[in-house]
Amino acid sequence: MLVITSGRLSRELVPAIDAWAQIDGVYIYCMDKSRHAEWAKNYPKIKDIFVESGPLMNRIGADLEELRAKSKSKPSPIPAAGATSKPCILDGYEKLPFSTLEEAVEPLKGIVGEVEQMVWTAKQNCQNPENGLTVDESASISVFTMEWFPRESSLSYILNEALRTEERQKVTPWFLYLRLLFHGLSKLKTISGIVHQGFSGNLTKNYPTNNIYTAWQFSNCARLIESLEEDEDFGKTGKRTLLAIHCRTGKDITRHAFDPSKEQILLSPGCQFKVVSALEADNDLHIVQLQELEPIYSFN
Repeated sequence: MLVITSGRLSRELVPAIDAWAQIDGVYIYCMDKSRHAEWAKNYPKIKDIFVESGPLMNRIGADLEELRAKSKSKPSPIPAAGATSKPCILDGYEKLPFSTLEEAVEPLKGIVGEVEQMVWTAKQNCQNPENGLTVDESASISVFTMEWFPRESSLSYILNEALRTEERQKVTPWFLYLRLLFHGLSKLKTISGIVHQGFSGNLTKNYPTNNIYTAWQFSNCARLIESLEEDEDFGKTGKRTLLAIHCRTGKDITRHAFDPSKEQILLSPGCQFKVVSALEADNDLHIVQLQELEPIYSFN
């Protein structure tokens, strides 16, 4: 957010900064609103023009609350889509050549706003990758785990949104990136055991016992429940749903995550899960137990 305390100065600055992705909104504080209202209509990031400080501060406060609410929102958990036998939306990615991460995100520049900055940041932390991964493979994992602000602009959020649509045309721009990511994941240790995801609200109605679901998004899980308590969307209080997943194909991405202080297990798209049970641990905490089934697709 940017506040410009001069009508004349704002007229000079706004045309140059209106397209900047890092600026969510511009507020103009001046002496005469009528002199600037007409030209300001051409720039959608101008929230409003103010001549009094009180309304200006109230508007900024309200917009900040809205941004905070959006930043806490998470993509929906494993969706309630039945078992599928239709062609995989990712068919063909494996035929593409390997590339650098910079080349792999070239088709994403119009989809992920600051992807070049994300890649540069990730590569600064991946100079000596472990597990036999190349710098580009490790950085592809790092950039996936990187949280941008607002959360909806994070690469992983946008990728998962595309995968959940199950629309091939929305997924194909990601193929070069997925080629790197999946190949890097194939070199990592496979985890079989209990992992966890946490979400706000009571989601048990989405998981009827014995139903089988296919998850088309990546699912980043925690080994320890305690680590979810630091997650703003789960935390320690309020109505929450804990998914306890007995996985068989998880990949330990901890050493390649942007924040390696938390143990992270990644489940790939196409995993199938059976709902074993759902229970109410107390008035606010609901637990859903899932069992990963034999995978219907394998990516590497």
